[in-house]
Amino acid sequence: MVGIVDSGADTTCLSLRPSLWRNANEKLNGRDDDGNGYVDDLHGWNFLGTADGKFNMVSAGTEEYRQFKRLYPKYKGVTNAAQVKPGDKEEFAYYLDMRKKAKINSYLTFFEISVKKQQALASADSIVRGKIGAGVDTLTLGGLTKLSVEDPRWATYLNYMLADLFRTPLSTKWTAYLDKTRADHASTMNQLFAAYARGKEAKELMVILGEAALTEIDKLYAKFADAFENEYVSQGYNTNRDIEDTLELGWKLLSILPRSELKRIDDKYLDQYYGKV
Repeated sequence: MVGIVDSGADTTCLSLRPSLWRNANEKLNGRDDDGNGYVDDLHGWNFLGTADGKFNMVSAGTEEYRQFKRLYPKYKGVTNAAQVKPGDKEEFAYYLDMRKKAKINSYLTFFEISVKKQQALASADSIVRGKIGAGVDTLTLGGLTKLSVEDPRWATYLNYMLADLFRTPLSTKWTAYLDKTRADHASTMNQLFAAYARGKEAKELMVILGEAALTEIDKLYAKFADAFENEYVSQGYNTNRDIEDTLELGWKLLSILPRSELKRIDDKYLDQYYGKV
C-alpha cells in the first residue's frame, strides 16, 4: 500500500492518466463496488475527504502547523532541551522547528507571559498577606515596592508587574489593583488561543480552496485570526498594556465570533463581557 502526503494530482490530466494507478474493482457509478468503504475510489483516496464521496474537508493546513498541533500537548510546558528525555531530544528539536515554521512562536510567547504574570500576581498577594496580614487593605502599590521581602521569588514577581506599576498610580491600593486582574483572565486567554488555532486552519483552507469553500463560521474564524495577529500579537511587545487593557482587547476580538462558539468561557463571564466592549 502506498500513501502520498502531498497536495494531490489532477486525475483528469491527459498526460498523467497513463501513469495513474487504477482500481480495477471500482467503477465511476456512485457506488462502493469493491466494498472497501470508499465510493468511486478509482485512483486511491484523498483522506481529507469523506467515505461517501462528498468533498468535506473540515480541517486543513500546512504540514508544519499539523505537526506543531500533534506535538504541542507533549511539549507545551517544556522550555529547553535539558528538560527532555534523551530519547525525545530529536523529536523536541523537530517540534521547535515546526513551531517556528508554523509562525506561532510570537503568540505562544505572549500567551505564556500572560499566564505567568497572572500566576505571579497570585503568588505575590500570598506573600504580602503573609507578611502584613490585615494591613493589606491599606497597602498601596508604592508601599508594595518598598516592602522588605526575603523570599527569593519576590523580585521575579515584581518584574512581571513592572509594566502595570509604571502605568498605574502608586497611590492605588494593592487590593484594588488585584481586582483589575479579573477572574476571567485564564479562560479568556484559553479561548483566544483555541480560536486563533482554528482561525489559522480556516485561513490555510482558504489558500488551498478559496474563500468560497469556507463555511460562514470558518470565515469568521479567519477574520478573527487576522484581527488577533494584527491587533493583539503584533502589538504585544510594542504596546504597554496592563491586564485590564489586554482582556478588554481580547473580548473585543472574541466578539467577532458567535457566543455559541465560546465554549471555554463560563456563562457568567460571557454575560458580563461578551459584546460589551
